[in-house]
Amino acid sequence: MQNLGKENSLLKCATKSESIPEVVMKEISSGMDNRNISDDGKSQLLTAEDIIGLRESGLSAQNIVDKLIQNSTTFKEKTEYSQEKYLKKKEKKYFEYIVVRKPTLRL
Repeated sequence: MQNLGKENSLLKCATKSESIPEVVMKEISSGMDNRNISDDGKSQLLTAEDIIGLRESGLSAQNIVDKLIQNSTTFKEKTEYSQEKYLKKKEKKYFEYIVVRKPTLRL
């Protein structure tokens, strides 16, 4: 593992694509529908400062997303589709991917 770029950012060589939903969805139950869930901004118990603190402490993206799920009061009430959508959104936000491509002369 090499420390490249930002402080506390470690780049790892990945051999295959890993996804959060596949791992987490096996463990968490889901609700029947989302009608009773209101988006009032109070369902997440972690504040923005808490999340920034987790990122700066060097916690992995997987652990940050796990903490977000644990501190969400409505995650278990969401449908399975909504849970997968939520996880993909958080995965996109907190995971950092680099794609290395072979250079060409084409513009």
